[in-house]
Amino acid sequence: MVSILLDENIPKTVQQSLQSAGYDTVRLKNKGISDSEVLADAKSQNRTVLTFDRDFANTVRYPPQDYSGIIVMRRKSCTMTTSDVEILIKRLLEHLMATRSMIGQLFVVERAKIRQYSPLTSDSSLDTI
Repeated sequence: MVSILLDENIPKTVQQSLQSAGYDTVRLKNKGISDSEVLADAKSQNRTVLTFDRDFANTVRYPPQDYSGIIVMRRKSCTMTTSDVEILIKRLLEHLMATRSMIGQLFVVERAKIRQYSPLTSDSSLDTI
C-alpha cells in the first residue's frame, strides 16, 4: 500500500477520501516549511509526497530517484474542484497498485492526463498514462 504525505495545499477532503479508500495518509504538520524540508520529511517516513506545488516537478532540483515518490497536481486554472482532484488521485493510485512501485517516480497529474517520469529506467522521459 502506498503511504502518502499530503502537502499543506492539499484539501482535507482529499485526505479523507484517500483514507476511506484504504490509503495511509499523513498531513504535513509544519506549515510554511521549505520544499526541501517537505521532501526530507517524506523521505524519513518512506512516504510519497502529494502536492499542488509545481516546484516539486523540477527533476534537477528534486531528483525523483532520491525519494519514495512525488505526485504533483497541476491546475491550469482554478476550475479543478476537490472532487476532480480526488478522482485523479484515486485513478493514479489504483493504476500504480496494479503495476509498479512509486519509489523514485514523479507523476504530474492533470485533468486530461497523467505524466510519469521514471529516471530509474533507461527511458527517463515523461510518459503519458
